[in-house]
Formats: sequence, C-alpha cells, structure tokens
Amino acid sequence: RTEPSAPGDFAVVLDLDPLERLGDAAVYFRDLPYAVIDHHIPQEMGGEIRLVDTDAAATALILTLVLHEAGERFTPDLATCLYTGIVTDTGSFRFRNTSPEALSGASYLLECGDFVGVSENVFQSRQLASARLLGRLLETMQLEREGRFAWGAISQDDFAWAGAKDEDTEGFVNELLSIDTVQVAAILRENDEKVRCSIRSRGVVDVAEAVRVFGGGGHRNAAGCSFPLPLGEAAALLTGRLAELLP
Repeated sequence: RTEPSAPGDFAVVLDLDPLERLGDAAVYFRDLPYAVIDHHIPQEMGGEIRLVDTDAAATALILTLVLHEAGERFTPDLATCLYTGIVTDTGSFRFRNTSPEALSGASYLLECGDFVGVSENVFQSRQLASARLLGRLLETMQLEREGRFAWGAISQDDFAWAGAKDEDTEGFVNELLSIDTVQVAAILRENDEKVRCSIRSRGVVDVAEAVRVFGGGGHRNAAGCSFPLPLGEAAALLTGRLAELLP
C-alpha cells in the first residue's frame, strides 16, 4: 500500500459494509465525503450519497443498471468487469439470489464484452498451493449437528505448510457446504492480526443475522466476520453461535 499522492475530493465505497472492513485502504478515504453503492443489509448509514438495494443479486448489477440509465458506453473491459461481478456473486448463476434482473443484466453485458475464460478463470482454476491447502481443510474439517454443520480452521502453520496465502482460500467454504447433509458451513483463517471467517448456509438459515453479534454481516446465506483473538478462541465462539441455528 502507498499513501495517496494528493488529497481527493470524493470517494466511492462499493460492495462493503461496515466501513471498518476497508482495512489498509481506509487511508484513501480519510476525511472525504463519500458515496456508498452496495447490496448488503446496512449496518451503517454513512455516506453523503447512498445507493443500497438489498434485493440486488450483486453490486455490479446495480452499477450496470445505473450506468445504462446514465447512457454510459460499455467498453469491453467495463462490461467484462461488471459481468464478472454478477457471475461471482451468483455463483455462476447457481445461488438463490439469481434473479431475472441478474440474468437480463448479464445478457446485456454479454453483448458488449469479451467473456472468454471468465468462468474458467474464476471457478475452474486453482493454484497448486491452494489445492494442497483445500486438501488439508477437508481432511481436518469437523461435522456437527448430525452432519448439518461443517466447519474447519486454517492456521498460520497450515498456510506455511502449503505455501499459500489468504486469497488462496477463495471458495473453500462452498466446498464444505456442497456436502449433501450440510446446511451451515464455516471456515476460519488465521493471520498475523486477526481470524477471518466465511460462513455459508442453505435455505432459510440466516447466518448474517447470527454473526452480527460479532460485528459481522452479509446476506442471509453468505456472511463473514473477524475476531482479534487466537484461533481456538475464535473457533469456539463462532461454532457455538452457528450450532445454535441447527437445534
């Protein structure tokens, strides 16, 4: 990260709530008026301009509709980026949030962009270190509540063993949720400063509401939170809370 070379006039925050999740990027937003464009259930109500639609499948879909209404020219690069955002947030149009608007927006973008390899690069490509780490997670995962709750923890030692980084865990939690009996899945990842958690669920199980007590949030079936605690303590808190969802 580098410090901004000059102060800005206005900032835009996309697909993010609460703002504390800006992390190292917060320096770029310091003391600036800002707009929020998002589809998460709000935890904060900041921003001089707020464009929040919790029914939208993706923030990229909101941007597509706004830019289209504004008469923006969709270059191939712009269309490809927006299409990628819709594809990832809908799980390649597999998740429950896949709406007619998401499909029609993606259809419009397909007319403007170059999408060869998007799904392959996002969903069908994994570094060797990531594959090794996933193998360890699957080997050590825990099943509780008669197989309806699956969770796993990835320690700093695990990352070092696999030669992997936190970004290499993308999609891991969905591998746990893919087990046919599982209704709630979670992974915890340990780094130098905190433990980051990704949680997924099926059907009416609201994991976003469950983790708000920890300062987390997201959507009913996809949420996240973090803990400034050792991995074992964080795991005990999170798994205890999530297990309550499945009596």
